[in-house]
Amino acid sequence: MVNSPCIDNGSPFSPLDPDGTYADMGALYFDQGTTAQLRPAAPSDFTVSHNNTLLIASMDWTNPSLNAIGDPLSDLTGVKVYRNGDLIADLTDVVMGESYAYDDDAVPVAGMYDYKLAPYNSYGEGLWIQVSAWIGLDTPGEVQNVIATPDPNELLECTITWDAPVEGEHSGYWPTGSWTGQRVYRDNVMIVDLLGTNTSYVDNTMPIADWYSYGVSYYNDSGEGPITTADPDPIFVGPPQFAEIPYGWVEIAGIGTNTGITMDDQVQGPFDIGFAFPSYGYSAYSQIYVCSNGWASFNAETYGAFTNAPIPTAATPNNLVCPYWDDMNPTQGGDIWYMYDEANERFIVEWRNVPHYSTGGSYTFEIILYPNGDIDFMYAQLTPGTANSATVGSENADGTDGIQVTFDGSGPLNPVADMGIRIYPVSLGAPDVTVTMTPIGAPIVLPAVGGTFDYNIAVTNNESSAVPMDVWVMVQLPNSVWYGPVLGPVNITLPATVTIDRDRQQSVPGSAPTGTYNYEGRVGYYPDAVWHSDSFTFEKSSTGDGAIIEEWLNTGESFEDLMNQMAAESVPDVFSLGQNYPNPFNPSTTINFNLPQMVKVNLSVYDVSGRLVATVVDGYRQAGSHEVTFDGYGLASGMYIYRIHAGDFIASGKMVMIK
Repeated sequence: MVNSPCIDNGSPFSPLDPDGTYADMGALYFDQGTTAQLRPAAPSDFTVSHNNTLLIASMDWTNPSLNAIGDPLSDLTGVKVYRNGDLIADLTDVVMGESYAYDDDAVPVAGMYDYKLAPYNSYGEGLWIQVSAWIGLDTPGEVQNVIATPDPNELLECTITWDAPVEGEHSGYWPTGSWTGQRVYRDNVMIVDLLGTNTSYVDNTMPIADWYSYGVSYYNDSGEGPITTADPDPIFVGPPQFAEIPYGWVEIAGIGTNTGITMDDQVQGPFDIGFAFPSYGYSAYSQIYVCSNGWASFNAETYGAFTNAPIPTAATPNNLVCPYWDDMNPTQGGDIWYMYDEANERFIVEWRNVPHYSTGGSYTFEIILYPNGDIDFMYAQLTPGTANSATVGSENADGTDGIQVTFDGSGPLNPVADMGIRIYPVSLGAPDVTVTMTPIGAPIVLPAVGGTFDYNIAVTNNESSAVPMDVWVMVQLPNSVWYGPVLGPVNITLPATVTIDRDRQQSVPGSAPTGTYNYEGRVGYYPDAVWHSDSFTFEKSSTGDGAIIEEWLNTGESFEDLMNQMAAESVPDVFSLGQNYPNPFNPSTTINFNLPQMVKVNLSVYDVSGRLVATVVDGYRQAGSHEVTFDGYGLASGMYIYRIHAGDFIASGKMVMIK
C-alpha cells in the first residue's frame, strides 16, 4: 500500500487521495515499501575499452555491495549486460563487492555502442549504470586547416586545400593514416570522392559565378568522419557579379520614345527591346515593362511597387532590372524614355529629372541592356544620401535568385552622380545544344577560279525549355587563320527538344588560297561563347577553270523565315484551359492550357466543398501551350475542380478521380 499523509487540503477538482479525500495541492506520493530498498545499487568503476581493430568490447566493473538506499546488500543474484538496449549476457557468477571482467565478442560492426549493467537479486532489478564507447576502428576525426582559394584570374575555379585528421572522431582506436579517401562538398552536396591520400582539389564544376560553401571529410571502412567547413565560408568564385565602370551617359530624351508614364506608381509596357536579352540561365526576353519607381521588369507586372525590397525577394515585382528602385513621382515632373539603339545594338531606358515622392529633388539615371547579357546603370543626377532608401540590382523570374548591388545604402556600391555600374551576365553554363554540319556531295574539291558547295546545317535543343542562341559559321583557311562569319550570327530562340535544319550554299572566291579548309558551324553567344561546334573540310585546287567567283557568299533557306513560322504556329491566339486527360483518372492526370503572352499563372485544384487541395502552377510562364501533371495520390475518390487564373483570364474544369 502506498503511504500518504492525507490532510484533505486540496481542490474539489483534484484527484482523490488513497484514503478517498481530495489530494493535497503539491503533494508527491512515492513507494515507501521495503522491496525496492533491498534491491542492489548500481555497479561502480564501470569502463568499456576497445581492442584496437577487433570487434570486441572489454568491460570491467565492481559489483555492488550496498542496496538502493545505501545499506549493506543482503544478496546479489546476477548482473545483466545490455548493448544498445538489447540483453547480451546474464552473468550469475558474480560476488558482492568484487571486480568483474566481461568481453563482448559479438559486436556486429565498428561503431558507437551504449553498454548498461543492471544488477538484480530476489527483490528485483536494482539501479543500473551505462557507458558509451566506440568499438573497432574509429572513423577519421576533424580535417585540419581546410582553406578555399578562388582563382586569382576570376575563372570559375576554386582550390580547396587541407591537412589530414590527427585523431579518430570518437577518441577510439585510430592509428595515423587510417583512411580510405576524402570527400569534397560544395553547398552540402558531395562533388568528388578521392581515393588514397590527397590534400587538395580544384573545383571547376560550379555552374555560375556565385557564393559557395566548401567542406572536406575523411572516411574509412568504419564510416565517414565529420565534414569540416572550409575557410572562408562562404567564398565568391568566378568573375564579379557587378563592378563600377567608367561613367558614360547615353542621352535618349527627345530621340527615343516616351513611355507615357505620368502618374505615381505607374507601369507601362511591354516595350520591344530589339533583341533577345539573355537573363538568368537560358531565359531570354524581347520585351520589358517600365515602372515610374526606378525599376523595370521582364514580367508583365501591373502594380508599380514603390517600397523597395532586398534582392532576391519572392514577393512581386520579380524579374527585375533596378537602377534605382525608390518611391519616385513623375506627377511632380520629369519623364521616362526608352530606345533600341540599333547602330550600337543596345536598349536604353532613361528616367529624366524625376523627383522623389517625399524629398523632391531631381533624379536622372538609365538602364543600358546589351545582347550578351550585360546591364549598365548610369547615374547623371542623384540627391546625395538618398541611396539609403533605394535598391540597385537584378533578379530572376520568380525571385529565387538575384544580384544585389545595394539595399538601403548597405553597399558595397552605392550609386552617386557621374557613376557607372555594370551587372555581368548570369548564366548556367553551356546548355545541351548541338549543331551538325553535313556536306552534300563530299569530298568537296573546288577549282582555282572558285566555286560553290552545298551543305545542311542542323541545330538541336536538348534542354527541357527554350534556349536563345546565336548560330554562325566560320572558315579556317589553309594557314590556320579563321575567317568569318560567312553565315550569321543568326539569333534564334529554339523551343525545347526541337531540331531545325537549313539547306545552304557557300560560294568560295577565286582569290581564296589553295589548300584544305575547315568549315565550322557554331552555336552559343557570338563571338566568344561557343557551346558546340561541328565541321567538315573542303579543298581548293590550284587548277581548274570556268567562271571566276568574286566573293564569299552564303545563300539558301532562311533561319529567320523558319523561326517566324514556328513562332506563329506555336503561340496561341487566346487564353484557354483544356479538359484534363485521362478523365476519370487514378491517381494522376494531365491539364493543358494556352497562353498568348507571358503572364503569371495560378493553377489550383479544389474539392467540391471549395477546399484547396493542391497548387499545380504558381508563377510566370512564357507564351505558348503548356501541359502539367496533377498527382492525386492520397486524395479520396470523387469530383475535383481545377481553376486557372492567368492575368485577367479565369476558367475552371471538372475532373473525377476513381480509385
